[in-house]
Amino acid sequence: MYPGAGEVWCRGSQLSGVHPSMTAVAQTKKMKKVADVVYCFDCEWIPCARTGRTLLGLPEDCPSPEVFEKLWARAGAKPEAPRPFLKLSLSEIVSISCIVRRRSTDGTVKLELVSYPALAGGQTSERQLITSFLEAVAGENAQLVGYNSAGADLPILIPRGIASRCRCPKFGQRPAKPWLGLDYFERFGEAHIDLARLLAAGGFGGAVTPSLHEIACACGIPGKLDHNGANVVDLWQGGHFAELTAYNETDACTTYLLWLRAANFQGLIPARELAQEVSAFRALIAR
Repeated sequence: MYPGAGEVWCRGSQLSGVHPSMTAVAQTKKMKKVADVVYCFDCEWIPCARTGRTLLGLPEDCPSPEVFEKLWARAGAKPEAPRPFLKLSLSEIVSISCIVRRRSTDGTVKLELVSYPALAGGQTSERQLITSFLEAVAGENAQLVGYNSAGADLPILIPRGIASRCRCPKFGQRPAKPWLGLDYFERFGEAHIDLARLLAAGGFGGAVTPSLHEIACACGIPGKLDHNGANVVDLWQGGHFAELTAYNETDACTTYLLWLRAANFQGLIPARELAQEVSAFRALIAR
């Protein structure tokens, strides 16, 4: 994580109690349960140079920055918006980070920060990145939690997984009956919780739905620190893979803290366990 981030998280987070802004939860879809294993995750991606070269008929040796600019131009780039949002299938996942929460039968909670950096120094291919993450989630029958994950993170994981020839039989399984297993493709099921939908005022979404940073600030949780999503491609092109991963981890931590606040609001976590969990998170980020 970023230097000093542990101190900032511990000092700045109002982890006990519920901020008044969380009353929006009462107007929308609620979580029904907290699974024994929860993955609070976040993905980062950049334009895919390989896909861009094929789509635009560019030579194989066309530099990635040039391919990126052409893809943005195709998507309607303007001086005031030089990097418009690209279709997710034209992008490449470069990092996935998550807080993994495991609750034992005696109520003890253990937290782990897991990151899957892709292509950093040739360490991991996108195919390995996606496969490792999705199969890890399904392998533990974990509840998947994200922010705008139904609108962005899952919609990029699936097509990029297909494009990268991933094989994820556990994650892709669709049980015939709810009690036969988790269905990560069920729109309003409990296998995947999108906190943005949970927090959408009146369920309308769109402009009334806060960004992750906005709701984090409302809750007294540190949101974006030194970077934001628009900087990911610059970090990537500059070879700043450690900073990119740290940014990704920070968003995963923010997502986890927001989930914890929402679960507390609904009474899904006993008060005594909440205090223990806050202590566990402080210990995790202080390492």
